[in-house]
Amino acid sequence: MSDQRLSLGRFVKDGAVYGLSTALYRSVGLILLPILTRYLSPADYGAIELLAVAFALLNLVLPLEVTQGMVRLQADEKDLRRKAGYACTAFWFTAGVFSGFAVLAWIFSGSLSQWLFGTFGYESVVQLAVLAMAFNALLYVVQNHLRFNLQSRAFALSNGLLTLVTTAGSVALIAGLSTGLIGYFIASLGGNIIALALGIAMVSGPRTFGLQFDSQRLREMLMFSAPLVLSSAAVYLTAYADRWLVRYWLGLESLGLYGAAFRIASMTGLVVASLQMAITPIVYQNHRDPQTPLLLRTLLTCLLAAILPAVGLLAAFSKELVVLMAGSNFEVGAPAVGWLSLGVVLMNLYVFAPGMGLAKRTKRIAIVNVVVSGCNVTLGLVLVPTLGIMGAALAYVAGGMAMAILYFNGSHHFYAIPYPFHRYAASLVTILILLTVYAVVDFDWSWRLAVWAIGTVVVWIALFA
Repeated sequence: MSDQRLSLGRFVKDGAVYGLSTALYRSVGLILLPILTRYLSPADYGAIELLAVAFALLNLVLPLEVTQGMVRLQADEKDLRRKAGYACTAFWFTAGVFSGFAVLAWIFSGSLSQWLFGTFGYESVVQLAVLAMAFNALLYVVQNHLRFNLQSRAFALSNGLLTLVTTAGSVALIAGLSTGLIGYFIASLGGNIIALALGIAMVSGPRTFGLQFDSQRLREMLMFSAPLVLSSAAVYLTAYADRWLVRYWLGLESLGLYGAAFRIASMTGLVVASLQMAITPIVYQNHRDPQTPLLLRTLLTCLLAAILPAVGLLAAFSKELVVLMAGSNFEVGAPAVGWLSLGVVLMNLYVFAPGMGLAKRTKRIAIVNVVVSGCNVTLGLVLVPTLGIMGAALAYVAGGMAMAILYFNGSHHFYAIPYPFHRYAASLVTILILLTVYAVVDFDWSWRLAVWAIGTVVVWIALFA
């Protein structure tokens, strides 16, 4: 029996390490929310949100998703030196494309500022943000190499250091020295550089991130990953079209309000994202084990039993949470919190539907993602101009629901997992009813809590009775 066998014990061990470190890193925006929203205007906070979604786009377009090719080819490779060759080539390819973009961004920072924010004055912010993006892209390559080679402790340490430096630096520079947006991106740049250095130093096996570059390995990786760029672009639209539409129709200040609501809503997504970090590499190496589908079913059922009530609780006390964590200036975004929270969960459930990825059906994945993004963008174009921030949240939920349905349906044809879908559907409908009740009826807090408790019991009955 392999020591990397997917078992509940193995999952709990790696899941705790990956989960805590990933949750900690992804909580940076949430941890900093009370600082950023009190020392920055909603428009400046909107600028942070816009640059974050711009980086997500750049990180899939510029390196052509080469990291996906790296981890997929490494999974089939037994020779440690060849694994190292894939990682090193992906690293330097990513460094090259981001360096070229950084030079252009520094030269044309004024034009970028005008295009992104609708005004000049953000040139220095753009320049620092692009440097932070470049180092974060390199860290992404290194951390994926660590994760898919099951170096969970090294992954966790680099994530922990990134979190510590970014958080402490932001607090010191923004709250202590009143540097504003510049301080945030200085701290982000420093955190990425230090975490990258630690990650490289902790890679086990042959020297991985040296100066070697293998064009043949690059071609192999790009042959796998380049077709995924269209698919990933569609995923990007599904996940981030709401932010761009809010920026276009409602302005930078409204994006700041929406971004703060999204940060609070993302608390539920931290759990799912942490599970993803633990599940994906182990499933890729153990998908032939007959126990793997059964374990995935158990994990998903337990996850929904915990996470759907959490969504309801966030919706019940969204106004109080927004005022507490972001301040009264951001209260307008509170009604969107519950819907966004459900959307975040649905967007991340694809990790429990690995069939198309295991079968290397990248074209089918691309088609699914394009359909989902089309649904999300179309609904956003209709709802954002009429319903504002709530319209963006509803479009996001619809996109997440479509994504979950199509991924699970597509996965079942190639890797059957005995999920009780009728139970999952009943629990989801219960939460949708709960969110609708909170949206149309203004309850006292005690009644909101009572309604939430009833909804939670119904969810549990649907899943386990």
